[in-house]
Amino acid sequence: MYAATVPARTFALRSPAPRSYARPSVRAMAAASEPTINFDRVSDSIVVGSCLRNAADAQKAKEAGVAVVFSLQDATDLSAQGIDADAVAAACEAAGVKHVRCPTGDADEVEFRSKLPGAVAAFASAIAAAGAAGGTAYAHCNGGRGRAPTISTAYLFWLGGMSLADAAATMTAGRKSQPKMGVISGATADLLGLDGEASELSGEQRAGVEVKLKAMILAGGRRGAAARRPAVCSAAPAAGTDFEALQTHSVYSAATGEKVQLSSLWPQGSRCVVACLTHFADLSSIELAQKLLPALSQLQAAGVGFVAVGLGEPEKARRFSELLGFPLDCLYADPTGELYTALGFSPGFLPEANVSAYAKLLPMLAGIGSPGTLQEVLRGYFGDRNSKPVFSGASNLFDVLGSGYQRPFELATLRLFNMQLVLTHWKELAPVDERLLTQQGGVLVFEGSTTMYKHSDAGILRIADVEEVLAAALPAGAATEALPAQVQRGLMG
Repeated sequence: MYAATVPARTFALRSPAPRSYARPSVRAMAAASEPTINFDRVSDSIVVGSCLRNAADAQKAKEAGVAVVFSLQDATDLSAQGIDADAVAAACEAAGVKHVRCPTGDADEVEFRSKLPGAVAAFASAIAAAGAAGGTAYAHCNGGRGRAPTISTAYLFWLGGMSLADAAATMTAGRKSQPKMGVISGATADLLGLDGEASELSGEQRAGVEVKLKAMILAGGRRGAAARRPAVCSAAPAAGTDFEALQTHSVYSAATGEKVQLSSLWPQGSRCVVACLTHFADLSSIELAQKLLPALSQLQAAGVGFVAVGLGEPEKARRFSELLGFPLDCLYADPTGELYTALGFSPGFLPEANVSAYAKLLPMLAGIGSPGTLQEVLRGYFGDRNSKPVFSGASNLFDVLGSGYQRPFELATLRLFNMQLVLTHWKELAPVDERLLTQQGGVLVFEGSTTMYKHSDAGILRIADVEEVLAAALPAGAATEALPAQVQRGLMG
């Protein structure tokens, strides 16, 4: 057993923010909490109660069948309650109970709303761990009447298949409490990329929310790309038009040069990820391939197929495979781009203009006809505390700037290495048809002939979030693990 702290992550608000309230006084906060532990079972997997203070409380939780304690108390709470979090964690460990902290305040409802999705994702991981240990997850704040009920209600709504009204009724029937419904409906709208609040979910919307939360779970509670790109990804069952495009357009195997239809590469009814890279000399293709490589073992273990296709000729695909260490047997080439057009991927800036594609690339790199590219470039320089580190290892110089997040200049450095690779091998990688230089790609997840997930690149470097792809592709109950920091292969030597 062990203790863990999940860093608080924020979610970008899409709508006018709710009111912000002043932090209550320390005395008021202390008075709000119960002097001894008390709790109630809300569902088969969730217990909600007051904060643990000592070894006796930890033992009482253990005797009630609790396997994981999930604490929302932040530093102000702990100070107000006079609680030593390390001592409580040690007491839980001694009792055979895992202790997880996810510091999340609620005095400021703007902040609480922004942190709610990440907190629910962390709580979902705690519930899964508790279930695997044959017990329940115990959520608490101070008195177990506000924050913990809100997190639990949101979990039941977003991941428990309930309506918001039924989730709230389940929560309040199990424990006298006041879940913050406005915070939940506001955070729901944020997840969906909508303005205002959302208190109901259609089947399509629920699938989208579940994919985003599963991606956060895979990211270890980080907000990641979902906060940066809420409008780019769709994640819901769709008509079979994408599959028909794969059936009616041929590509070429990088391994053999043979002409094939991608739709023939996985059995009917099974799942498959189809990654449509841009051309093989493009920074977007290289970066996406680097991010996909660590995920392939999870897909294989879960019985999910994987194929990747890029723009250009089979010999260009083979060289791409050699330079990146990308598996040749699942790589294909589209020398015409007709498949990408059929799938509805963006053709880039001024596709019909009779000018060189090289001339079109310059404004696209500045974000013209390539939405979000400039912001993505800047993110590489300024860093991103909601994303994983790019480089890892004992000799990593970026560790002087901290650890556990994408440090300033870290992603920009990777892209510099990638650019060096591109410039060195341009003729070996670039497509013969220069019109393909501006064509964008995307990623799809199929179950049989049904599109379960589709991401279309809005522009250069606006590639799919691989953790969202995994969340959509892995079947329920499949073993998952957080992806490691990016591994650079073939870039330095």
